[in-house]
Amino acid sequence: MDDGLQEWHDEISALPVEEILGLCYAFQTNKERLVLYLDVMRGKGGPKAQFASTLICFDLARQGLESFQREFSALAPTMFELAENAELVESLIGGNDYLTFIWDLCQAQLEELKESEPSIDDLTSMSAGDDSMATINLLDDVLDDDDFLDLDFSQNEETMLKNFQWAVGDFLGWDVDSYKFDTDKGYRIHGKKDIARTEKFIQELDSVRAFIPRAESMRAVAMLFLGAHLNERDFWGRVNNQRLELLKEAMEIFNNNPQPFFEYTPALMGQFADNDTWTKVLHTLMHYVRWNYFHRADGPNPLPTDFYDPLEKLPSFDM
Repeated sequence: MDDGLQEWHDEISALPVEEILGLCYAFQTNKERLVLYLDVMRGKGGPKAQFASTLICFDLARQGLESFQREFSALAPTMFELAENAELVESLIGGNDYLTFIWDLCQAQLEELKESEPSIDDLTSMSAGDDSMATINLLDDVLDDDDFLDLDFSQNEETMLKNFQWAVGDFLGWDVDSYKFDTDKGYRIHGKKDIARTEKFIQELDSVRAFIPRAESMRAVAMLFLGAHLNERDFWGRVNNQRLELLKEAMEIFNNNPQPFFEYTPALMGQFADNDTWTKVLHTLMHYVRWNYFHRADGPNPLPTDFYDPLEKLPSFDM
């Protein structure tokens, strides 16, 4: 482990489990990030750390990583026991919408395992009096028996499609009971509540994009939309790093495959958005296009978005 990563590891390790889990799912997740936080969580003892570790393990498992599928299958009895402690679960999941989303998926998978394996009740009972079971390490290099592959994660594609459809409908304001749209939802930012709602939508799209390719383009549009509505600087005049990272990642997706990106932009100028939504988004997008124009190297390819500065003052195009 290099010095910078070790310093980060030590700093994060000093935090309470609740804060580590919150940081782990702060706005954006990917497999590499989850594995790093899982490694930190493994070094902490106690039931909270065990619950959080197993939840992260499940999240990695549902993304198709077989080693973590085996681990989660082995840890299921312990998770059943820990989940009985409602206070513990509440302290970790709390009011975090995205953690609740992951925990709901995890519970559904646990129930599916319980139905497919009648002996799970016996295993759960055994874990209650077996300290080694309650503190099992998540070691992906020791669990290589095919018997652990009891969970049918391959069926997650259908589940992920339903989650994707629900996330889109919920964000746009679709009411399944009245068959009407909530005109206060969609691509509208009127306060902190809408910022949190959009962040949740981006997180949900992030969680399904490995299964639903079009979720990636829709996610980029949502990130561009949110970035266009966030303040460039905070109260103290410092650069808003959240906005910076949002725009960089959105532009990277745009560079890689612009066509599907534009397939979802009409929603920014219709019934799902305010009148000025598309103007703000287009202004932000055009800044990136102009930045590329003035800084591009020889050749048609855009510059890496790592160098993009959304605050740079650019000259006008020469007509």
